[in-house]
Amino acid sequence: APPRLPGGQPASDTREVLRYFRLDRDGRFVVGGKGRLGGPRGAGSFALQRRMLRRLYPALADLPIEHSWGGQVAIVPDRLPRVYGLGPGLLAAIGCNGKGVALCSAMGAPLAAALAGRPLAELPLPVAPLRPIPLHALRPFYVAAGSAWMKVKDAFA
Repeated sequence: APPRLPGGQPASDTREVLRYFRLDRDGRFVVGGKGRLGGPRGAGSFALQRRMLRRLYPALADLPIEHSWGGQVAIVPDRLPRVYGLGPGLLAAIGCNGKGVALCSAMGAPLAAALAGRPLAELPLPVAPLRPIPLHALRPFYVAAGSAWMKVKDAFA
């Protein structure tokens, strides 16, 4: 049987290298967290998620995984999720950085209401202008260094 999440809420931890889990609309247990910097390269790329599953719900640890997915996340310099106004009738909730996954998942209904005419001031987050990230071309270097540093911090937390 899948784990029970009383209100169906998504959950995440407070580690630097985030882990999160939720039930999807079909009742399947979805686990996630940071993987390889360059994207997944086979089942071994999801070892973090398998270890998390084993630790949280040992009875599920050896069940087959139906689907695996990987990709890039939207990381912003201050690591805070936000709503961006991209143009007339165009809003985006991004900057999840992993830690905002639950919040950004919950933003769908308020964004839809705003696009249907509800005042933007009623959104749970203020609408921010989209700005370029300084030194973005150096991203592969500072992301690798930052990721290594976060793993060290988690190991001693």
